[in-house]
Amino acid sequence: MKPTQLFLVAAASTPLLTHVPAQASDFTYGYQNVNAAYTDTYVVGLQNARKYTEWQTPPATYYGPSANDVQGLLTYRFDFSAPTAAISLKATTQSFNFPSRGDYGYSSMWGSTDGASWQLIQDNPLPASSGPAVASNLFYNQALPGSFLGASSFWLQVRMFEHAANPDGQPPTTSWADAQFSRYDTNRPGNLFQLDVTLAPEPGSITLVGLGLASLILRRRRD
Repeated sequence: MKPTQLFLVAAASTPLLTHVPAQASDFTYGYQNVNAAYTDTYVVGLQNARKYTEWQTPPATYYGPSANDVQGLLTYRFDFSAPTAAISLKATTQSFNFPSRGDYGYSSMWGSTDGASWQLIQDNPLPASSGPAVASNLFYNQALPGSFLGASSFWLQVRMFEHAANPDGQPPTTSWADAQFSRYDTNRPGNLFQLDVTLAPEPGSITLVGLGLASLILRRRRD
């Protein structure tokens, strides 16, 4: 946002805490800011969206729409060697409303197991205000519902929309978006985005464990 503009924090869900999976994960991926070298590894779609770097110190970085009045889409695809048994997601969205300037934006996160049928994970609608500028910063940091489990893929899509923002500022650092994903603007430790996945054990390994337990029981009975 412009340095001269002040805004109030309108809403926040779970606080942004150091992310610690409940158990050892079979797959872990994360980043601290969107300009890290590996943030595009699992991105399979970027339509009407781009990365922003604003003018603050340290610079504010995030994904946002690349144009006004069209939906920006950021899509990730994660494939695994076995069906998922647990998925934990840590992510953040931002939505802004500046009534005095007339610009605003809103965002949401959606999940899928096939990239075709989508289910809402978190909605961050336009913050309501008729006067002062407001921002809604929503932090998601928890296990995903069971409806996302049991498949060998997980898709995450971020949907962003803005009106009358400044996506084409010159120089580029004067640009800003009113709908944002993974905004990083402080020296906050740890990853801002992280996905931890536990896979279902393979049937063969379950059989081997069962046979091992059975053998142990038989030995103890003989002793």
